[in-house]
Amino acid sequence: MKKQAGQLEESTKRLFTGTEVGVLLEDIDKKLGILAEGQGSLIKRINKIESKLDATFEMVGEMKIDITMTKIDITAMKNDLETIKKSLNKKPDGDEFKELESRVLVLENKINI
Repeated sequence: MKKQAGQLEESTKRLFTGTEVGVLLEDIDKKLGILAEGQGSLIKRINKIESKLDATFEMVGEMKIDITMTKIDITAMKNDLETIKKSLNKKPDGDEFKELESRVLVLENKINI
């Protein structure tokens, strides 16, 4: 078995000429150039995505502020509505009642004319 393995190694060993090595190097160089070009394109795309992501994060931050302000406004509106409800449910006191009664009588007299 060792002889067969040794014979296989000897048959696969080969020396390359300078021209062949030059052609291989040119081919490798072209492929590396293509890889570098692709890498440059990917970097540009990643930079665009990063800038869009930064803008998105900024917009989300602004929206959070807007939502917080809206919550504060709604809370104030609820408090105002509660105050209005209480004042509407409040019955007039004696003086207010007498004034309203006299106004109603005046209006009734005008209508009956």
